[in-house]
Amino acid sequence: MTKRDVIPDDIFADLAAGWGGHSAMRALVRAQRNKHLVLLRLVVATALRAHHPRADELAIAYEVLADAQADRPSDVEPLLRHPPVGAWAIRALRDLRKGAHLDHGYLTALATAAAILARADFATEITPTDGHLFLPFLGRADLPPPYPSETVTVRCRAEGGEILAAGARIPIPEDPRLDGDGWSGIRHVTARASGRTISLLLDDLDPYRFPGAATVDHLDAVALGRWRQLLADAWALLVAHHPETAEEIAAGLTVMVPLQGNPGHEVSATSRHSFGAIGLSQPPDGRSLAAALAHERQHGKLSALLDLVSLIDGAGRTRWYAPWRDDPRPLGALLQGAYAHLGVAAFWRQQRHLERGEAALHAHAEFARWREGAREVISTLQVSGALTPQGARFVDGMAATLDAWWEEAVPAAALQNARTAAARHRAAWHLRHGLPAKGRGSSEGVDIGAAVQSGGGSKSKSTRRP
Repeated sequence: MTKRDVIPDDIFADLAAGWGGHSAMRALVRAQRNKHLVLLRLVVATALRAHHPRADELAIAYEVLADAQADRPSDVEPLLRHPPVGAWAIRALRDLRKGAHLDHGYLTALATAAAILARADFATEITPTDGHLFLPFLGRADLPPPYPSETVTVRCRAEGGEILAAGARIPIPEDPRLDGDGWSGIRHVTARASGRTISLLLDDLDPYRFPGAATVDHLDAVALGRWRQLLADAWALLVAHHPETAEEIAAGLTVMVPLQGNPGHEVSATSRHSFGAIGLSQPPDGRSLAAALAHERQHGKLSALLDLVSLIDGAGRTRWYAPWRDDPRPLGALLQGAYAHLGVAAFWRQQRHLERGEAALHAHAEFARWREGAREVISTLQVSGALTPQGARFVDGMAATLDAWWEEAVPAAALQNARTAAARHRAAWHLRHGLPAKGRGSSEGVDIGAAVQSGGGSKSKSTRRP
């Protein structure tokens, strides 16, 4: 981050209300890009201070990256924003500080990718992993056996690049997104609706695309086609009926990471250090994808904001009830979940007027349930005593949005379904954690989970929603 990365009051207020639009996303994107540059410099500086045996290689790679950025900034900029860059840098800093194994080759591969994007004349040596050589943002070379255990040569020039290993030559296509002989590109998926376009990387190759999650390795043509159709359907729905959400997604999302999932059980997630990426299992339809994007873009916004502004201070070890989780949650996760489900409620608030029959009943119930669930958790946050002044402003902004929706009519059957589902979840939660059952929560219900201390619940996983 830099001193320029300050969120103006009006944008902060818009974010607190659950929105923000293009201006907010542009500010958060710029801040996260700057964060990546700071992290990369810090990795090199930390390695040099520690006299790490690969420190000089890291420093050289960083200089190559900087030169490529200086020569062709518009071509290299997407690489600097690429979400796995932040994930790798955070991991590298942890490994350096712990004295653990450092994946130093990723920075060299990153610099090589930058040189290719910049059409520079460049050559380097990179150590492959299990017969694969990966270049961030671009793709992966699959080396022929016998797999070399030592370095292979990567050469790039204006017309493209090539990888030389064990007598084999693997050309990198001029458009690296395309597959070639021995080369698997990171595919782009693009959708257009009403004159608006979204183009995302469908990253199923990068080793840091979603650390800790069960990812899918290189989709076949059928699966790729299905993802393209799902994005087209979701984008058409968002542009036509959820334009503010569409605007934020297009401005802030750059990567979708396919995750493994079970039939009937959708998974979606964001990672604190991978701004601009969403991981998700293949949804059943475009509406489900649109809802997941609306949900996860909230997590991305809040995570990026938390790098700039402290919202919680002194939360302690207490764990709390969250209407969307089976395990007790710390206040930070409670804030994340409330903000995300404000976005979920906003999606269903609009979507319920588009559906018919049972689908409409479901949509109304979803709006009612998450309107009430998010407001309940916000009440817990407001009386927690752990919010900073900025945090109190932010949470009050969330509350104001939900309060404005409180009197909106919901069919009686949908409201009953929502409250029955919420009551069942709460009863099961208390039974699971050996606590006496409580009634439906409100701002006075802050004690619902207050007795559950650290260690009382299951550990949070990256593929589960806060």
